[in-house]
Amino acid sequence: MREEQGVAQVLAVISGKGGTGKTSLCAGIASCLAMDGLRVLCIDLDVGLRNLDIALGMQDVAVLPFTALMRGEYSLQQATQHPTIGNLSMLTAPVTESAEAVDTEAFERLITQARDGFDWILLDAPAGVGALFRMATRYADEATVVALADPASQRDAARAAELLLQEREIPARLIVNRAIPRLFARMHATVDDVMDEVREQSEREYQLASGLSQDVESNDTVFTQTAARLPWLLIGMVGGLANSVILGNFESNIAKNPATALFIPLIGGTGGNVGIQSSAIVVQGLANGKLDLKTAGKQLFKELGVALINACMISLLVFVYNWFFLDNIATTVSVSLSLFAVVIFASIFGTLVPLTLERFKIDPAIATGPFITITNDIIGMLIYMSISYALSI
Repeated sequence: MREEQGVAQVLAVISGKGGTGKTSLCAGIASCLAMDGLRVLCIDLDVGLRNLDIALGMQDVAVLPFTALMRGEYSLQQATQHPTIGNLSMLTAPVTESAEAVDTEAFERLITQARDGFDWILLDAPAGVGALFRMATRYADEATVVALADPASQRDAARAAELLLQEREIPARLIVNRAIPRLFARMHATVDDVMDEVREQSEREYQLASGLSQDVESNDTVFTQTAARLPWLLIGMVGGLANSVILGNFESNIAKNPATALFIPLIGGTGGNVGIQSSAIVVQGLANGKLDLKTAGKQLFKELGVALINACMISLLVFVYNWFFLDNIATTVSVSLSLFAVVIFASIFGTLVPLTLERFKIDPAIATGPFITITNDIIGMLIYMSISYALSI
């Protein structure tokens, strides 16, 4: 924060891509500076649209457009004051004018005049690299580039930063919004740093979900690739042996009712698919910041509701099929009840596992891989065999 006051510092808040949270960030910075006792003027440059007033909580206030001051119809002293933050003023973007009609020289005079009456001037530039983007960067003393953590947003941010520096050599900072906190191990990351880290993070998570215990490349040695693949294969083998033990304990029941064996793949496959779906949604929510441990209970109840609907639909469809094509009421009922129980269990388990891993600072992407599938296979088999045995007595 600058110690001197009276000559405003002009900050351009820009982004190459829309939907990055740029306007919300601009509103947050402006509010914090104003509540710290500094005089702040926010100018929404998104001509034809405007959203900064909503982000500042001024949607119910009649805010003057900056073009009206440029034409001399109002003075800076008449800039709209924030209803609750005394040091914060705003000029909105006109909705009935075009970006091409904005007089850049008149805008420069407005900024020059505003420098004497404020400590900070924040320019909320529209997304993209059009004329108003160039106007914002031309008269700014520094810039903040806002992006998301996905490669497309990073590429657009890199292009915006490149054009910014071509226009003027001013200090520029990158803010990556809605990113995983541990994604950045160091401060002052460049756009290239972020893109490289995002790509590596995506590759690691894909490999974990595929059952690779470490980061490997196609040009790694045979021993390195074997060491990465073998652990989960051995765990899968143990899971298969566990299933065989379960089936062995119910061998007499299967011998008495051979039709039971026909639905073993259905039970195991359904449980694995449901568990992976649930865990994938949770892992995605943890990754983009829309889900955290504080909202875990809400997510768990939501998954339970989805599981109940899915379980009813799947078990009902299988029941109807078996009713007409399988002349065995005990197997018909046991398969439907087992599917219902397996779907409920797999949904809850698939939700709880990544949240638990996140709680203990373990990469939750592990939960989308073989771990969920193997566990659901074993539990699903135990549920199916137990229900089948109980109904055959």
